[in-house]
Amino acid sequence: AHTSAGVQSETADVQQRLRVALESMRRDIVLAGAGPSRGVDRGPLANTLPPVLPARTGSTAPDPELSFQPDRISVMYVPDDGPQAQLAADMPSASAPVVVDGTVAGCRSASACDFTPGMDALIYEPTGAGGAYEVFAVQAVDAAASTLMPGATLSRGYSARARVAAVVRRVYYLDRAAKRLMRYDGARSDV
Repeated sequence: AHTSAGVQSETADVQQRLRVALESMRRDIVLAGAGPSRGVDRGPLANTLPPVLPARTGSTAPDPELSFQPDRISVMYVPDDGPQAQLAADMPSASAPVVVDGTVAGCRSASACDFTPGMDALIYEPTGAGGAYEVFAVQAVDAAASTLMPGATLSRGYSARARVAAVVRRVYYLDRAAKRLMRYDGARSDV
């Protein structure tokens, strides 16, 4: 009876952890592909990029491009309440700062549209303008000039049509060795 009581307690704990994990995955999968809700070219990310991939994406140990795995899924979405903006002008080079247009709807110019250091941001060319995109960590913000400094050089200079938005990335994968479901935020932590 003592062993049975202990097992029931552990079973309930495992079931509760499973419910939490499934709810987290469900929420992220439902939101996958949500794009900017304000400004020009608002709409789903699926018009420009693949918001759900069967691979690990992100800055730490990503799977090779165009590969797929049966035990992982990556999702990306723009949170509705996060910063969203458009570039103020063409970027002269890939290493140039990202200057956002502080005059677009929903953007407070005095705060660089509410972007903050450490935030993950998605920059992308809308459909018909090249289709390029990438995620970068905002290293610094100059609110007076509405300028974001990426933590690394981007792959290219983007046109003035490019959108910039805070982004949420989630990777769910199975850690087979430890027999556990893991979540990776695309940049900093696996839990």
